[in-house]
Amino acid sequence: MRGIAAVAASLWLLMGCASPTWVKTVDSMYPGDANAARYECERDVRQSGYYGPGLIGVFNARSFYGQCMRAKGFYEQAPTP
Repeated sequence: MRGIAAVAASLWLLMGCASPTWVKTVDSMYPGDANAARYECERDVRQSGYYGPGLIGVFNARSFYGQCMRAKGFYEQAPTP
């Protein structure tokens, strides 16, 4: 039981309390562009298949999602407290 609690606590710390905000590098973005890009990247992550077991799979999937968003011209902005 103690091991499960440690794993759950580590996952919570690794994922953070808030998700990052993705910001477009170009000013000519329509309001729906960010939502469309997030949808497309999440769809691509889900359709791409298996990323590995446990934490490694989570890191691989997040990395794939980040690469997809950066390819669409977005950059990750840390959440403001």
